Amino acid sequence: MTPATTQLLGAAATLYGLGGALSVLLQARRMHVRGTSGDVSVRFLAVYVGGFAVWLLYGLGIGDVPVIVVHAVGLLCGTVTLAVALRLRGPTAVAASRSAGEDRARARPGQPAPREPEHRGRPLGVRIGLVERVETLGCGSVPTS
Repeated sequence: MTPATTQLLGAAATLYGLGGALSVLLQARRMHVRGTSGDVSVRFLAVYVGGFAVWLLYGLGIGDVPVIVVHAVGLLCGTVTLAVALRLRGPTAVAASRSAGEDRARARPGQPAPREPEHRGRPLGVRIGLVERVETLGCGSVPTS
């Protein structure tokens, strides 16, 4: 590989790395606008931030400026996003998740634990069986067993 090609690839990798490091801020913005971080894994963000920290230390050790810059930006952006997620999971969010766990723990033996309503994500309406649906559509009588 020629030195020009290597430099071009290095520049592209640095720009791509910076874009990836900055992209986590989109998640922070979304959490801030929605006012909740319930659909974001805080553990994932912690591992993400930890990875940037390790790579930053490595870059400092070898003295590689692009590695240092990309991972310093990633560490900063990841830390901001993690802070937003943790702030939005204040005491009320933690209490709500604990009460849901307590509901499951209090379920009587032999009874299912409380769960989300089945209609979530689907329009509400009356459920009818296949036989009733076929008859409603005028397809004639369908033998029932």
